[in-house]
Amino acid sequence: MPVNEAATGEGRVEAGALPGGAAIATWHLGAQDRLGEAYQRLNAWLEEHNSEAGGPPWEVYWWIDPSQEPDPSAWPAPAEWRTELAQPIASKEET
Repeated sequence: MPVNEAATGEGRVEAGALPGGAAIATWHLGAQDRLGEAYQRLNAWLEEHNSEAGGPPWEVYWWIDPSQEPDPSAWPAPAEWRTELAQPIASKEET
């Protein structure tokens, strides 16, 4: 989950950094069980543009408020979930 300030990891949470550089993104609206459709869109774009992934993709869960203790009972209905997927793109020098 992106944060504004540096954070330390604790327990199962591990601090890290996302890579810089070119990336493509798409949105998935709805429950996570259909998230594969969004990944298919990313892969189709890469293929159509003769590009390759420049690393693993990441997901941003816009329906979770990071300032609050996680409470699934307070989350909106799955039909209202908004998840952004980002896929880094390899530079032409890397391919």
